[in-house]
Amino acid sequence: MRFQSSHNQLAGRELPILAPAADVLPEPIPVWMAALIAARCQAKANGKERVVRWSHVRGRALYTNAGVDPERIEPFGVHLEGGHTVAVSWTPGESAYTVEVYRHKDLVV
Repeated sequence: MRFQSSHNQLAGRELPILAPAADVLPEPIPVWMAALIAARCQAKANGKERVVRWSHVRGRALYTNAGVDPERIEPFGVHLEGGHTVAVSWTPGESAYTVEVYRHKDLVV
């Protein structure tokens, strides 16, 4: 990772402040995804619930069921088999999310 340096003065001394260069920072998440994260979607399986941890990849929110048991992703009502991925996206001007499910082999190139 590359870093850019700036300086700060403290008690007459210059201290370097390191920050990643702007071209290596991750893509900022869009507002719609921040709302999706704030909604605290749940993965339900075997009578248990847990918060879905979304990944932001190329304008889509992705979650893969890493377990072997099927899960139900709420509030979308999506059934997700083990190893399958749900992709959520939103197109500006639309009033609803787009939700797609991919099998593991669909995602392998």
